[in-house]
Amino acid sequence: MTRNRQEQLLLSLPEEAPYFTWVFGSHPGGQPPSVSMRLNKALSDPAFIWNAVARHAAAGLTLPDGWPVEALRIYRHFSDLNAMDESVLFAERLNLPSNQGPRDLMRALLSCDDGTNELIGDRFQCEIDDTRLFHESCWNVRDRKDEPLYRARLLRATRLAAESGLEQAVFGARLLTLATERGEAQLVLEAAGVSADGANQTSTGMLSGQIERELLMLANSELAKGRTSPEQNRALALLLKYLWPSEALAPSVHDPCFGFKFKSADLQALIDDAMRRLQIDPETKEQTANPESLAPSLEDLLKANQDNNQNSPTRPGAGTEGGHLL
Repeated sequence: MTRNRQEQLLLSLPEEAPYFTWVFGSHPGGQPPSVSMRLNKALSDPAFIWNAVARHAAAGLTLPDGWPVEALRIYRHFSDLNAMDESVLFAERLNLPSNQGPRDLMRALLSCDDGTNELIGDRFQCEIDDTRLFHESCWNVRDRKDEPLYRARLLRATRLAAESGLEQAVFGARLLTLATERGEAQLVLEAAGVSADGANQTSTGMLSGQIERELLMLANSELAKGRTSPEQNRALALLLKYLWPSEALAPSVHDPCFGFKFKSADLQALIDDAMRRLQIDPETKEQTANPESLAPSLEDLLKANQDNNQNSPTRPGAGTEGGHLL
């Protein structure tokens, strides 16, 4: 997406749009950010589409007219429980905190002159549409490669993160520096430890298993914090929506977003399967071994969700905490 196109989309948002509240914070009694301030912030955000759309959906607002098809797909993903878009799901998974390494590699490859969708798809074992949508919504660099200040800001932000000394942040800064200065995908792959022939590629099945384990741990961690409904617990929502689908859910959906209602009997098979997974998966079991950090059971989750649905009106908008880029 070009700078001019992004500026058009930005100016189509009202000054009180959820995206600007997220960027600048609330301004009770003060002046809202000026147009120039909004332009400066949003035009420096490589994930402007993802961040703006996700927050619009969470607030239950419709997008202005004229937004690109990628934005509409993301909006449906966050606002319609029954929407199934594998490429948007791919982007959301890649945005998980636990996937920082693959995300940094993806960003670096997209920043290379020869980092084609085909090459990236081969290394990530994903569809071309997955790469294209992630680029358009989460790391917009190709159409702005002739803007040295924009590219320098992205690199500077990555290097500042690396000053923390965390190994993963240093890894990401090294890859993006190499991509920016040399622009050769093969050099980035070698620096990341990915062989030229792709011999060390992770199979789709192994990757799916890893993602499922990570989601289980994230969902369990959020449950321990008292976030017992899918609209509050994004990882749980993903598990229920994609990894543990149930035809019995469809007739009981009342909210077009994540505040859905269901019966305990509808999810009994999922409860049994979840408990089996938590018992046999060593990585997940470590997260639940400490009695002080035990999360509510899924039976408790269901009861809490039913109580919430009975005692409070349905809230529009999807819960999007923790799944978006800065």
